[in-house]
Amino acid sequence: MLSIPPAPLGIAAVAVAVVFVFLDFAAVVLRLWAKKIKQRPLDATDYLILGALVCVPAFSNHQL
Repeated sequence: MLSIPPAPLGIAAVAVAVVFVFLDFAAVVLRLWAKKIKQRPLDATDYLILGALVCVPAFSNHQL
């Protein structure tokens, strides 16, 4: 059975998507950590960013 080799641009696109999803998670974790260090409560923007963070992997996979 013959297999089709993956396209180099396809592999690059997946790699870029994975890197940016990781950076999104890292930015949110650092934001929440900074709030904890400064002893500030979470506000509406923090909850909205957490909700958006749940959607990031789904949208990232959909665009590929």
